[in-house]
Amino acid sequence: MKFRLLLLFLVTSTLAQNTEVHLFDIKNTDGELSLTNQRNVSNNEGYDNQPSF
Repeated sequence: MKFRLLLLFLVTSTLAQNTEVHLFDIKNTDGELSLTNQRNVSNNEGYDNQPSF
């Protein structure tokens, strides 16, 4: 499952035209990880993948 999440992240990050930063809640249910509650925290045009919090 961890490999699938990593693969999903790598594929979606390389296909993205605009770089965005998303936050997710990670839930572990009986050993199965799931990503929920997606939030885009950098909804800007262009290169913005190094935010300052």
